[in-house]
Amino acid sequence: MSSAPPLTLQLLVPALVPEPLDAWRAALPHLPALQRLLARAEKSASSCDHLPALLLASFGVERQQDWPAAPFSLLGDETDPGADTWLLAEPVHLLAQRTSLVLADPRRLLLSTQESEALLATVNRHFAHAGLAFCAPQPHRWYLRLRQDLRARTTPPCVAVGRSIDAFLPQGADALMLHGWFNEIQMLLHDHPVNAAREGRGEAAVNTLWIWGAGRLVEPATVAATCVWAEDPLLRGLARASGLPAHAPPAGAAEWLVQAQPGEHWILLDALAGSTAEPGSERSARAQALERSWFAPLLAALTARRLRNLTLATHHQGQALRFSVRPGDLWKVWRQSSGLLHG
Repeated sequence: MSSAPPLTLQLLVPALVPEPLDAWRAALPHLPALQRLLARAEKSASSCDHLPALLLASFGVERQQDWPAAPFSLLGDETDPGADTWLLAEPVHLLAQRTSLVLADPRRLLLSTQESEALLATVNRHFAHAGLAFCAPQPHRWYLRLRQDLRARTTPPCVAVGRSIDAFLPQGADALMLHGWFNEIQMLLHDHPVNAAREGRGEAAVNTLWIWGAGRLVEPATVAATCVWAEDPLLRGLARASGLPAHAPPAGAAEWLVQAQPGEHWILLDALAGSTAEPGSERSARAQALERSWFAPLLAALTARRLRNLTLATHHQGQALRFSVRPGDLWKVWRQSSGLLHG
């Protein structure tokens, strides 16, 4: 008679490792549970372009011409992508600086449904002659459907936020076509009534769309996870394509431990993900909240052997980082380093 599988967790925490690294070393003493978990963990690092690539690769989805985030995100937004090529086309605000345009954090736009619908109608009318079709399952998350494959590599906005966009624009054989769309959309939205009203209220204008994540839906490989907890549409779409249940993340580890059935769970928390230009005090407050609601309860669950294994995963400077801890590891006092890389 077989026993139930153990309860294990992979906790994906974007921006777990702050910049600069001095901030990492300064923050850890104030996060004792996280510090102990990292110090006792087995650490590994592997090359990885960005967080969406980490999520896709975790499900065995390979890069096509681009990392195909769009079709899986669309599936996570409860829309069937069919066999077409899709791109994400996210409404963004570009800040004009002296010699460059800088991408502002798209989450701060707080675009309403009515604003999104008005902007979407204008863009669809303009590009109808070219056979382009945009849709917006969520006000802040648009998609672009193409009938043909796209020969380009793009960058997700999470990589480019707070930086000059020049180094993050699409590359490849079809890059000039995408640059043309990008510029057309800028001109199209410049004097749009929605933006005039937003600027009149002191809000940032939607002055272009950030296009990225091109590809077609494919069947993911078999994954170890048995359940996913996330608001992120990409991870929810990957779970749906894999036939896994996907739930909204609970408020904290204590709530999750009450609900979780035996098996391997993946939870994505984006509470630390913010603009690189934000005050350190804001990030510190969010880190302290995660310490209380997640890291400390999970450390206690490991100590009590309610949890068989915990892996903290994140992305940092072109690498996927994983810190894996079992209950017995907590007593391996010779493991003192909370360094980022194995060894």
